[in-house]
Amino acid sequence: MKLPIASIAGAIGFTCYNSSFTIPNASASISNGVVYAWSENGSGSITAGANTLTPTYTPTIADAGKNVTLTLTLSSNNSCGLATDTATFVLSVNALPDASLVGLTTSTICHTDSLHLDGVALNGTPSWTHNGTGVLSSSTIVNPYYNPAVPDAGKTVILNFIVSDLTCTTVLTDTAKYTLNIYALPTQPVNVGNDTTISLGSSVQLHAKGSSIVTWNWKPSISLDDEFIANPIASPLDSTTYTVIATHFNGCTSRDTIVVYVLKDHQLVISNMMSPNGDGKNDTWGIGNIENYPGTEVIVVNREGEIVFESQDYKNEWDGKYKGKFLPDATYYYIVKFADSDKVYKGAITLLQGNK
Repeated sequence: MKLPIASIAGAIGFTCYNSSFTIPNASASISNGVVYAWSENGSGSITAGANTLTPTYTPTIADAGKNVTLTLTLSSNNSCGLATDTATFVLSVNALPDASLVGLTTSTICHTDSLHLDGVALNGTPSWTHNGTGVLSSSTIVNPYYNPAVPDAGKTVILNFIVSDLTCTTVLTDTAKYTLNIYALPTQPVNVGNDTTISLGSSVQLHAKGSSIVTWNWKPSISLDDEFIANPIASPLDSTTYTVIATHFNGCTSRDTIVVYVLKDHQLVISNMMSPNGDGKNDTWGIGNIENYPGTEVIVVNREGEIVFESQDYKNEWDGKYKGKFLPDATYYYIVKFADSDKVYKGAITLLQGNK
């Protein structure tokens, strides 16, 4: 008598708890037997083909993450007595996808801030969705950044961390939610007005306005008299873009910019008198703003046209002397010429008490 033989080729398969699995044709085979049956050790059941070589097993959720063994038992029913043989098929049921968040699941930020998300994905592929107008640095990694947009301000953005088992016929998912509250915009955004133009050597007062502001900070600060007030005085030597950063009561910041254009128009303020008497007032001839135009030539003559003072780079140093002696009180005449412009200043200066 030949003994019964049961065998199953490729005796392992994979499925999800929400999908039935049928042993493929030609996987199981028998010989020397006529009676066979299937059994299983899972929480599901054989729902079709229990008396065939291609049974169907339908798992339940309790099978998820486990191996279910399907056993084929072959019996011989002959005159020599009952003999059996068995073969097994292991069905691996995918574990359930699991999505979770590390740390807090809610926070409040400013619309200019970024939120660093941190998820943990098990048994599936991660992805993120949201109902905001901002953008994610990536929607397919576990730890992206969410960058709000201005329309998000004053709203609640829900960010969904989804882990999906894409191998299932009907995709299985798990979701963890992050609630992001975003501060509303101030009722009066910070504003510094329109761009302006000044002459080189001049100053202009800047005026920033806004609501619920607790601190101001201007950049760059090098040409400002105070970078931490709303209305500093700016004295730039070159055209400069100033940015004011305002911090509101809720800790959020807003900013605005203004350009102060500096016009190199060779504007000078020339004194028309000097009194070199040693009292510390008008002891030298002052030309305002000349320090911003190096290489400026100055010539002073008397009524006869005789040159009594001359400089190729005047620095407000003339003390009313000629050849080491004070000139007599009188009216003298000057010519001012620039190194980089055809503009010329001419005028008169009165010297008083210079003959002491």
